[in-house]
Amino acid sequence: MSIIKIILICLIIYSAAYILGRGLFPALKDKGTGLSLAGGLMVIFASFYAVTLPAVFLQDDENGMNVVMWVYSVLICICLIVSIALTIMRIARKKEKIVVAKPMLDTKETIYLALFIGIVLFQLFKAAFYAYADGDDAYYIAVAQSLGSGQNSLYMHDPYTGEARGLMTRYALAPFSAWVAYFARLFSVNAATVAHIGMPLSLIPITYVIYNAVGEKLFPDNRTKKYMFLCLIAVFVMFSHYSYNSAEVFLLTRARQGKEALANIIVPMLFFEILDISGEEEWKITNENLIMIILICISAALTSVFGNVLVLIMLFFNLVYSFVRKAGWKERIKAAVPAIVNLFVLFLYAIK
Repeated sequence: MSIIKIILICLIIYSAAYILGRGLFPALKDKGTGLSLAGGLMVIFASFYAVTLPAVFLQDDENGMNVVMWVYSVLICICLIVSIALTIMRIARKKEKIVVAKPMLDTKETIYLALFIGIVLFQLFKAAFYAYADGDDAYYIAVAQSLGSGQNSLYMHDPYTGEARGLMTRYALAPFSAWVAYFARLFSVNAATVAHIGMPLSLIPITYVIYNAVGEKLFPDNRTKKYMFLCLIAVFVMFSHYSYNSAEVFLLTRARQGKEALANIIVPMLFFEILDISGEEEWKITNENLIMIILICISAALTSVFGNVLVLIMLFFNLVYSFVRKAGWKERIKAAVPAIVNLFVLFLYAIK
């Protein structure tokens, strides 16, 4: 029964992410195959953080995670309804085609694509069915387990002993474990099962969706080179244990931790958005780009305190590049605005 629930969790994450990305960010589908999944996941992450952060500071003895469950569920449902409505409206106005025909793959493309898919499936099999011991799980999985099994207080108890310790700000301001607990409580599944099986199956493929979009930017008219690029990335990921802390090791072994989502989804997604803006003849941030970057910044705050610092560094270099491209001041202001989110979160870390 637990396996069925895990499959449902994965399907819900994929379906919700795709619907949100396709409806709220229609341009994404033309920038990369399946990129709507990654865009929709940013909406899912950012929405959870927007709900959980106030709940952390306003919680009392009876209200905490239970409020997050209801408010977040309602918010996501509203976003899904709006997204579906927008998609239907665009189709009705013939601004969006339901099916776009693409040329068939030739022999080389088929071989490289099949090789890439085979490697990714092997990685998913190993991630889901093999165990990897990590000391951080003693904290993060314990938090997810306590919240997923009925505890309402958010980051107020020591997960090692269960004793009340007051608000643990360092972890409460990056509540990725609570997102894992949300699915555990919603489907009445052990949080460790969700973390060790559901998260890898949900998040690893989305990482490769982003890399595929980057490949389409690098090789816009050559699918053979794009699939070769993806194969090389997948092989590099498998032989990346040169360091315990590399992003690729986190991808395959610790998808249940926020730092994995930061290193392998959020940072590549922000890199892609910056690459997309820079690739245009005129350096200009559209409203859709701006909203997506803001959502990415909020998602970074969900995963880790270091996520705030990392995206600020990337935003700074993007701002510097706007001067190189001689962009207007309006565009430079747009480039700087998303930094407000992460500066505010760092301010909360400093004062709490």
